[in-house]
Amino acid sequence: DLLERPLTRKQIETFEREGLLVLEGVLDDDEIQEALSGFHDSLLKAGVLVNTDRGLSISPLSASKISHLGGGIGGIVDIFYEGWKLKVQEHPRVVGAIAQLYEATYATNKGIWQHPYGNFTPACLTNYIDRAGYRLGNGIINSVGINQRTGQPLQFGLFAHVDCHPPDRWAAFSRPSSRACQRIPMPGGYTRQICRKYHRRWRPIQSFVSLSDALEEGQGGFEAARGFHREFGNDQGTWGP
Repeated sequence: DLLERPLTRKQIETFEREGLLVLEGVLDDDEIQEALSGFHDSLLKAGVLVNTDRGLSISPLSASKISHLGGGIGGIVDIFYEGWKLKVQEHPRVVGAIAQLYEATYATNKGIWQHPYGNFTPACLTNYIDRAGYRLGNGIINSVGINQRTGQPLQFGLFAHVDCHPPDRWAAFSRPSSRACQRIPMPGGYTRQICRKYHRRWRPIQSFVSLSDALEEGQGGFEAARGFHREFGNDQGTWGP
């Protein structure tokens, strides 16, 4: 059984209705500081951050370092299995909240939560470890300018993408993993590579833990279309109402 059940019935109903839930206070202040310290240590080891007389600062080589760490995508770095990161992702309140959402939705296998994978136990899920995200200040971004290797800004949004639900969402799990990409022009005179990914994995509920607030303009953040999960999905598993 779950060690913790941090969600109230009202919060679960919010997720069922909007497909989105913001859970505040999932980590306490000490846990946040411990995770931030670990993240900084990881960036120091990677050469993205350097120690100076004034404290931590961005390395002069940060553009190439960050680009390499994130596969050329601004805003994420390929940091997966560091101890501080696993501690956050395995935190009982984090795991408990995700499991509660599955319990109320896809574990029922009914209505809009219906799927072809049969019954499963929400308390026994596999923890899929993804990259770590970050946000640099606008001053740093503007001073670095365009990354000469990729021809793109040092930092940009991850763009609207459908990572786990391609147009034929069930077919993605019956074919070998593949990736189809094309470059499209973006404002500012550079191009962006957009890829449609077919992965043999199913992760219909995704989450992240934010270690800092990003509530003001220019700080970065997360955007989602509330209720969009109700606009697609039928017996054939295709897009559209």
